[in-house]
Amino acid sequence: MKIGILTFHASHNFGSMLQAYALKTYLSQENNDVEIINFRTENQKDIYAVLTKRKGFKYILKNLYSLSKYYYLKKKYDLFEDFLKIELECEQELTTAEQINEQNFDVIIAGSDQIWNISTNDFEWIYFLENLSAKKYSYAASCGPISVDPQNQVRLYGDLEKFEAISVRDYSTKQFVENNSNQKAVIVCDPVMLLDKNTWITLGQQASKCNLPDKYIFFYTLSCDNRMKKIVIQLSKKLNLPIVVPHNTNQNDLFMPAKRILVSGPKEFLHLIQHATIVVTSSFHAMQFSLIYNKIFYIIDGMKDNRKRDILNRYHLERQSIDSEQIDIQFVRNQIECGKIDFSDIIQDMQASGRNFLNGRILHGNM
Repeated sequence: MKIGILTFHASHNFGSMLQAYALKTYLSQENNDVEIINFRTENQKDIYAVLTKRKGFKYILKNLYSLSKYYYLKKKYDLFEDFLKIELECEQELTTAEQINEQNFDVIIAGSDQIWNISTNDFEWIYFLENLSAKKYSYAASCGPISVDPQNQVRLYGDLEKFEAISVRDYSTKQFVENNSNQKAVIVCDPVMLLDKNTWITLGQQASKCNLPDKYIFFYTLSCDNRMKKIVIQLSKKLNLPIVVPHNTNQNDLFMPAKRILVSGPKEFLHLIQHATIVVTSSFHAMQFSLIYNKIFYIIDGMKDNRKRDILNRYHLERQSIDSEQIDIQFVRNQIECGKIDFSDIIQDMQASGRNFLNGRILHGNM
């Protein structure tokens, strides 16, 4: 069976590329012919370019900063592009539905990641598999925190009705699907959970070498604000642990006292989480990999985000959410002193949801 995966695989975002790698790897295990559909628009490529072509004062400032760090940012860019070509095996770029149809896929899977978030800069309607001729499924698709206007509701209804089966990553997306179609949606785990810990360790061992402290806080967010900065600095001082970050996100963390691993791609991200003492993040995928690696983790505003709250509530991990600057430092110290945390039961439960859907509805259902 020839399976195509349509997702945010080419976003220069750690979680996006790793979830694409995970779904491709899992589906390939039963000798299926699995391809990441290398759908890339010029707009999406520009978003992640070292130097943007976009106009405006803020983009001029961004380019000036990028020029000052060009050597490191170009090496980081190359790590993502290498992962795309080597691990995801993406070469020929496709930009239209017609080009995708010419590949003669038996099945196309939309997902995972926030591919159905209409408000993202790199959203395209093709992520609803519009005008594609293969059998259509979604796996752990997410719409993020969006609302839909009446005109788009009609378009969504027509697209969603054409799916053979729909699985989503969170409850809000389940509601989104069921409010905009007659389809039922099943909640499944993110693709990164489908693979075992040793697979991720092996991939992370291929990371480029970087000089890390013996113990550290790994801090990762897509966009740092002053409140996040205060929280992680407070933890660093109280626990006497240095902060390690994989990039600068904006002016708020530009002067934060931290060791910066500016040359970091998906493999380096895995390595940094695996060797951290604790992980502090606002990222969904950093939370997922903290579970996989059995790491003490804290999600900033985790209980205020639907996707993260679903998981924290389901597995009674609410105390891992930091929702104010008043941190229970003693609770944190107790977790560190207790030593290794074991999330294996949570992982097994998550894996079962995803594997049951993929095996029952797609792999064996189409044999």
